[in-house]
Amino acid sequence: MNEATGTEIQSKAELPEARQSCAWWPAETSDEDALSLADIELKAIENINLGFDPGVLQTLDNEAASAHMIEAIKDEISQELVARLFLIANSTFFGKLRAGSVETFFDVIMRLGTKPAKVYILMVSIFSLGKDHAMKVLCAKSFATSIVGRLLAAEMGLRDAAIKKVELGGLFHHMGRIIAHLYVTRYDGVMLTENFVRTYAPYIGIRVVQKFKLPDFLCEMLTARHIGLNADGLNLSALVHVAHCSVSNSFGQHGRMVVRGPLTPITEGAPPTAASIMAEQFAAIGLGEFLSIIEPEQPKPPPKKKPKKANPEKNKPEK
Repeated sequence: MNEATGTEIQSKAELPEARQSCAWWPAETSDEDALSLADIELKAIENINLGFDPGVLQTLDNEAASAHMIEAIKDEISQELVARLFLIANSTFFGKLRAGSVETFFDVIMRLGTKPAKVYILMVSIFSLGKDHAMKVLCAKSFATSIVGRLLAAEMGLRDAAIKKVELGGLFHHMGRIIAHLYVTRYDGVMLTENFVRTYAPYIGIRVVQKFKLPDFLCEMLTARHIGLNADGLNLSALVHVAHCSVSNSFGQHGRMVVRGPLTPITEGAPPTAASIMAEQFAAIGLGEFLSIIEPEQPKPPPKKKPKKANPEKNKPEK
C-alpha cells in the first residue's frame, strides 16, 4: 500500500482497464503519478457526494422517458439546484424571448435538452461542492468559456447541434482541474503540483465523462492539444480552445471576465445584446462578481441646426 495515497495499486500496470485502454495517456507517466491518479479517481470521482443519487439522471438517457418520469427528478435533487436550473433555462441565453418562460421542471429539461441538461445538473452540483475563491474562479472560467464558445459558434453560422457541443465543451473544459481541487480541499488528498494537474487534467475529466456516461465528444474536446481544422476552417474543439484562451487571458489580467459591449440594443425592439446575455447568464449561476462589462460611449447625436433668423431688412418694401 502506498502511504501517501492509501491505495492498493502498486504500479501503473495494475491500473483499471479503462485507463489502460485510454487513447490519451502520457507514455512517461511514473508509478507515483499513476498512484496519485488512482487515489483521485477513488476519492473524488467514484465516491463523490453530489447530494443526490446520480442514478436518477439515467432517466435523461432514456429516450422513452415520459414527462412524469422527467418531472420526478426534481424531487430527487436539491431545491437550490432546481432553482439554478430554472434560472439558466429562463435566461435569454436559451431563447427565453423566443419561446417564453418555462414553468415546470419538465419544461426546463426540454429547453436545455435531455443530454445537455444532464451535463448542467452534474456541473452545477459539482461546482457547489467548493465554496473557496479558487473553486469559484474555476467555475466562473468554465461558464465564461461556455458562453464565449457558444457566441463564437453562433457567429460562424454553425447549426444548433454543433453550437450546443461547443457550449458543453466549454462548460466541461476545466473539469479535471475542478476535481483535482476538490480532491485536495474536500477529500483530504495529497498536495498536487501545478505540473501534475496541467498534465493529467484531461484524463481526470475523461474519467468523469466515463463515470456519468456523458457524451463522448467531451473526451475529444478535453484532449485536444492543438488548433484543429476541418475542410472549412476551425473544428469544434478549436472553438472551445479559442474561447478558453480569451477567458484565461482576461482572468489572468483582471481576475474576472472583462468584456466591452453595449448592454442595451442600439435600436428599440432589437434582440438582446451579447453583453446583456452574458450578464444574465452569470447572474443565473450566482457568479456575477466575476463579470465586468465596459459599455462603450454612445455616439452623440449631431447638434440640431438653429433656425435662421429672419432679416427684417430683406423683406422691407422698397421706397
